[in-house]
Amino acid sequence: MNPEYSHFKPFTPNLLVASLNVCAPNWGEINCCYAYHKFYYFQDGEATLTIQENTFHPQKGDLFLIPAGVQHSYCHNPDYPVYKYWCHFSITPSDVWNFHYHATTIFCHPDSNVVIPIFEQLIQVYQTPSLLSSIQQIYLLTKLCYEFFKEVDFSLMLRKTTSSFYTDISEYIQAHIAEKITLQELSNITHLQKNYFISRFKKEFGTTPIDYINHHRLDRVARYLSTDPVVSINEAALANGYEDYRYFTRLFKQRYGITPSDYRKSLQTFSGPSS
Repeated sequence: MNPEYSHFKPFTPNLLVASLNVCAPNWGEINCCYAYHKFYYFQDGEATLTIQENTFHPQKGDLFLIPAGVQHSYCHNPDYPVYKYWCHFSITPSDVWNFHYHATTIFCHPDSNVVIPIFEQLIQVYQTPSLLSSIQQIYLLTKLCYEFFKEVDFSLMLRKTTSSFYTDISEYIQAHIAEKITLQELSNITHLQKNYFISRFKKEFGTTPIDYINHHRLDRVARYLSTDPVVSINEAALANGYEDYRYFTRLFKQRYGITPSDYRKSLQTFSGPSS
């Protein structure tokens, strides 16, 4: 292998969730930022994506990749709702595969005869977890990433430098998401005073620490509810750091527009959370 690219050899994508659905009327979010990557493969509807200073109106067959750590907003026209394949995933090692946003690498228009079967299989193995399906997930996600990367100027996506601040904080939050996480704990990791830490966090993550943690926890709860029909809503909330059920319910409704119980009922109609 060419020495110039030898450090890119490790590549392990980790699937978090995959689905195909018509988005709920209130699908959308403003200035959100996540620790995972998103693929949106649009099939129908009128959507609007705003990423940094750029606004996009996806067309049928457009495949969008929103990198982890990139602040963005999204919504759609409820009278012409979005119908899309989508998935959330991470890639390890994250210090190597740490993408940044570039307006010309945010989407492509790949061959649907190739991409749709990948998504269909990805959804199937996601819905039937097993030791073998975990291997299939890695294989299928790798294929999907390749189909995207080969259509764009991949070199523009690679971060020239890696922020240890971003990596250290995101990994700590991931590891302790079910526990109480304080600003003092986070600032201690980076050896920064609390006020300076908050300012640096907003710059790196595009949102506040509390909002970032809550968004990540709520998405985990949503995945619990969509993949485990046995677990109770209260159990799912407790498993992801919410001891106050009323507080959790209020945050969940703000995030998804409906209560957790109504959200679970909606899963009978939609394949998964419209994200």
